[in-house]
Amino acid sequence: MSTIGIRTLVIGALLTLPLALGIAGSGHAQDGGAPTARFAENEVDQGVLLQGEVVERQVVIHNDGTVPLVIGRADPSCGCTTVVSFPREIEPGGQGLLKFEINSKKIKPGEGRKRIRLITNDPIPENGDYYFTVTVVALYRSDPMNIKMTGLHDREKRTTVRLRGTTEYGFDLEEASAREGLFTIEEFYILEEGSYELVLSAPPVAAPGKSRDPLDLIIQTKDGRVVRVGQWVEIENWDPVQVFPERVVQFGNRETDPLLAEGAPPAVQSVMLRARAPEANFSVLSARLEGVPDGAFEVKVVPVIEGSQYRVDVSLPRYRVETYLVGQLIIETDATVEPTRTLTVRAKFGRKQ
Repeated sequence: MSTIGIRTLVIGALLTLPLALGIAGSGHAQDGGAPTARFAENEVDQGVLLQGEVVERQVVIHNDGTVPLVIGRADPSCGCTTVVSFPREIEPGGQGLLKFEINSKKIKPGEGRKRIRLITNDPIPENGDYYFTVTVVALYRSDPMNIKMTGLHDREKRTTVRLRGTTEYGFDLEEASAREGLFTIEEFYILEEGSYELVLSAPPVAAPGKSRDPLDLIIQTKDGRVVRVGQWVEIENWDPVQVFPERVVQFGNRETDPLLAEGAPPAVQSVMLRARAPEANFSVLSARLEGVPDGAFEVKVVPVIEGSQYRVDVSLPRYRVETYLVGQLIIETDATVEPTRTLTVRAKFGRKQ
């Protein structure tokens, strides 16, 4: 292909680039004109919002340039801000409205500075940046701050939470509920004005695991505003048998380096298995390693308290020529839940012999 042909292709690609970005035109007329974006206000203080309030705001966008201002996108810097609408094109000397929503539930209490960036054909990108500040006030404090319910998976779990108003706006708790229904409000007490106690309970479930569900609160303030806020409740349904460590048995350099010494004792790492309740008795039937060379490790089951607590020792008798060894420790029990436990065993040998 000739040099002229290559040059023509490059110029054609550059001319189509603004269209690929979603903006019609390059922003420059043949006479050298350009659009100029300007907000009627910038660095705007949106005032105080009670945590839970969702408000809509708007700002005027002007085009002070000599060609149409084309707006391809409006990108908020925070998940707390949602752009409702914006003009796609503003003629020279014209104006349009950018409308957006602020969700204070997604902003931490205190003062925050947010931005909405317009992607336009203005040759100065910063002209499309709109900034605002907002102060979010939390109406109450919970005790505990992090709400958790823990217990065996096949039993009911309960916890008590106290909520107390902390501002001059007041704190009248109208309603409390679990958003997803993973727990219930068993009892609701008014301790004094602006102070409440809730008793939460979570039902038994079929299998161990962790979940969470927002505690939704509907609050009315002294000036009649009603807000809805959510606070996470963590629910941990315990396995009847506690295993530690849960997933990985690690032999690092600290454990393997001493094996380089003459007559060094084996390096040993242990896995502990313990019944979480007296009636959750179990026994360890066997333990073995798979996926590693024969004789690389030794495995021994040690009863600490017969029927309720066991130790599985994994021994590394000597230093290896491999850089890494990775295998699976398989522990067989007679527990009614997850009788087979599988952990990864890793060993690192990073020193020259």
